[in-house]
Formats: sequence, structure tokens, C-alpha cells
Amino acid sequence: MSTTVIWIRHGETADNAQRRIQGWIDTPLHSVGEVQAHSTAEHLKNRKVDAIYSSDLVRCRKTAEIIGQHHRHLPIQICPEIRERGLGKLEGTIYGQVPRGGHVEGAEPFDVFIARLRSFWSMLFATDRTGQTVLVISHGGPIKAIIPDLIGTSGYSAPAEIPSTPSIANCSLTTISVDQSANPPKGAVVAVSDASHLRARDVANDGDFNADTALEIVS
Repeated sequence: MSTTVIWIRHGETADNAQRRIQGWIDTPLHSVGEVQAHSTAEHLKNRKVDAIYSSDLVRCRKTAEIIGQHHRHLPIQICPEIRERGLGKLEGTIYGQVPRGGHVEGAEPFDVFIARLRSFWSMLFATDRTGQTVLVISHGGPIKAIIPDLIGTSGYSAPAEIPSTPSIANCSLTTISVDQSANPPKGAVVAVSDASHLRARDVANDGDFNADTALEIVS
């Protein structure tokens, strides 16, 4: 039996709606984001869930709390390792006002960012999770980064139609299946940014606007 890890991007915030770069700014969900989180909770309420992890930023913690209402026996485990990529001076800037090219003062280096995501992934599978379903509530940047890293570094498979830099919608589900019995473990990216459980008007239009995209602009 395999382990199923479902990465969930947090619900929409006012900064998402305004196309404003957040990074480590601790912005809360707004009304649409809470609706998205409740829709996701309803979608997952009858699913067997064995563990819930969340970024330490409030937009993820609130999303996790709403989803966790249907799984009250499980603690929400807070992990700073899966918070968004820090963007330094770009944080708070509107997308269209981001300058192109040059060094971004205070931005988190990509190697530091991906190292903490790998550390979280290793921690997740340090124990036997065969047959379990794990929810990971995080951000667009980490989800966009972990997919190509698992495919390129760990040899995970993925459907051909999944783009190399996918758009990640708010409260969408990205599902990864892992076979821990293999040595090393083998895995497959099953679905990316599945928002079929959300109403069309509640799916944010800025799904690919996150830390990863922001740093592409200035690189």
C-alpha cells in the first residue's frame, strides 16, 4: 500500500485578490478564502486522514483549522519548513510594480528554500506511513518547488500533461503517492492543483502568482 500526501494551498487572502506579493507577510484569509477552506473541508470530511501539517503562517493555519474541524482527533502540526519563500523587499509589492532584473534585498536564496522543503519531506517519511493519508497545508511557492524537485531529484513519475511550472490555485489539491516499500521510496505525482471541489467563482485567478513566480520576474 502507498502513502497519499495531499498538498493544499491556503485559501485566498486580500493580498492574493489584489495581486500583492506576500512571502512571509502574515496575512489572514478573507471571506472568499474562508469559503474556499470550508468547501475543501467538506470535500475531505469523509476521507480517512492520518496527519495534518501546516505552515506557521496564519493563512495556512486558519485553512488547516477549518479543514481539521472534521478530523478533531488529529492535532495540526505546525511546520515553519513549509512556509512560503521569503521575498525580502518585494513583499507587499503589487505584481505589476515589480522591477525586472537585479538582486532582491533580503530574499531567501532558492537553495535554502528547497533545502527546508526537502527536510520536511524527509521528516515526513522518517516513520512508516504505509496506507496513510497526510494533509499538508502550505503555499503556492513550496508546492510549485517540490513537484519538479521530486521528479528531477528523486525520480518520481508524473503525467505528461502536468507542466513543469504549474499554476497552483488557492485551496487546490496536489496529490502525491509514495511507495515506502521500495528502496529508495518511489513516488508519483497524481494530480496538480485540482480545484474541482470549488465553485468556479471561488477559484482565484492568480493561482500562479506566488513567491516562485515573483522571483522569476527579478532573476
